[in-house]
Amino acid sequence: MPDGKFKFRVAVCGGGIGGLTFAVAMAKYPDVRVEIYESTARFTPAGAVLAFGHASGLRSLIGLGDLATKASSQPGDDEVHAFTFRKSDQLEGIKFMSFLLKDHFSRFTRLKAYNRRSDETIDIAFHDGSTATCDVLVGADGIKSAVRSHFLRQQAQDAVAAGNPEVAKSLLSSIQPSWTGTVAYRAVIQLDDLKDEIASGCLEVPNCPTQHMGKNGNVILYPISNGRFMNVAAFRAKPQLAGTLFDGPWVTRVGKEELVDTFAGWEPNLVAWLKRVESPTRWAIHTIKPLPCIAADGVVLLGDAAHAMTPHQGSGAGQAVEDAFFLAMVLGHRATTVETLDRAISVYDAIRRPFSTDIAQRSSQNGRFFTFNYEDADINLQTCGPEENMHKLRALGDAIYDNWKWTWSTSLDEMMQEGADMLEEATSVARPGCGVYS
Repeated sequence: MPDGKFKFRVAVCGGGIGGLTFAVAMAKYPDVRVEIYESTARFTPAGAVLAFGHASGLRSLIGLGDLATKASSQPGDDEVHAFTFRKSDQLEGIKFMSFLLKDHFSRFTRLKAYNRRSDETIDIAFHDGSTATCDVLVGADGIKSAVRSHFLRQQAQDAVAAGNPEVAKSLLSSIQPSWTGTVAYRAVIQLDDLKDEIASGCLEVPNCPTQHMGKNGNVILYPISNGRFMNVAAFRAKPQLAGTLFDGPWVTRVGKEELVDTFAGWEPNLVAWLKRVESPTRWAIHTIKPLPCIAADGVVLLGDAAHAMTPHQGSGAGQAVEDAFFLAMVLGHRATTVETLDRAISVYDAIRRPFSTDIAQRSSQNGRFFTFNYEDADINLQTCGPEENMHKLRALGDAIYDNWKWTWSTSLDEMMQEGADMLEEATSVARPGCGVYS
């Protein structure tokens, strides 16, 4: 047992929501030592919202308690009004669907390189000159993951040694994130300053999240922080630029004129809200290619490092949290020892990778739906009225609904139990009758 009282040591590169959630989840396993290494000394709010597809399962795992009452919507068994969808790229918009849903130790430094020794421990070198040793290295360091870069390079070297140069080429092409051709404008508007305009009807506050959709653009509006702010997320898509190099910083502040001009001619109430934005940030939306493996040889990728996705299902951070709890379960499981670590992380790869890859693909498809860039998107953008082409809009609404079915047709509890079963079957450890994960 490394260090005497610990079964093994885990080093986490990245102290964002995925890395920190993993560390918190591992707190229930005191026989595993966890150390977090993060390059950013402090975090600032980005105006985004955290959404969970498997809300009920995560609530029980996280133990949200009173914190859950402060969420904008509550998980539960009743149907809730989750989204309204409107075609808004015209002066008179069209509402075509309402969407109902069921409902340890830390250091600030960045990884430079790692090497797995013959005894299967991992030596880590950081940019500040410090070093560490662990048995499992978790890459939770985001879309520009240094751990993913080293991991895929090692996988590519192994592929070349095995006589598979094309596989190696594909792996190396997956290291760098790829621009989707879309930029997002993000902002929050303080509603206390707009009480008179809201009371007079000059601004209409949506009673649920509203998705305003049009050709090559979409805007989401909804109140947050118990109605004190309006969250704004606006997207401008140029599909022909997908896969090209984005020119400029990925995140930057821009004047509100750029945002307002992008959606000129859209529904007046929407434009009125956009004009109240003071200083939006513009984000270039990047993703990574689906990876053939996210855990091997003592190294595990988690969250955006493993499956950075578009934000069109609001699922990126939620999937990182699910990764974190699942990984904590397989590492903390009583069947997992330093000798069986590779088997444990292979269970993580076998279950979490295909699921999160599917969610990433669904999110990309939502982006095409929301901007009318999907196949057969032949809605007449100039003449579409309450009667004309409504059947096409309703069909689009059905497709969007179907694309979200995973949130209630799949279960995190079932996924966790499947992972525990795989571990116990592989190690011939009797499963507890209560069906608990550990």
